Amino acid sequence: EVFGSGGGAALSERTGIPLLEQIPLYPAVREGGDTGTPIVIGDPNSSAAKVLQDLACSVAGKISQLTVQE
Repeated sequence: EVFGSGGGAALSERTGIPLLEQIPLYPAVREGGDTGTPIVIGDPNSSAAKVLQDLACSVAGKISQLTVQE
């Protein structure tokens, strides 16, 4: 673990802001960014791609809640 572990969860708890996902640091994620082929396109069945897809759904859900409340 390059950056340690548990920091995001601790920050979430301290601030009351929900932790939506924890994205694993896989070389393929960086490589996809460098080449212009995101991991969700290049290897959509990888665990990193699934986490990013789940994150996108979580963010979309939070945005839709804000839109409905206004």
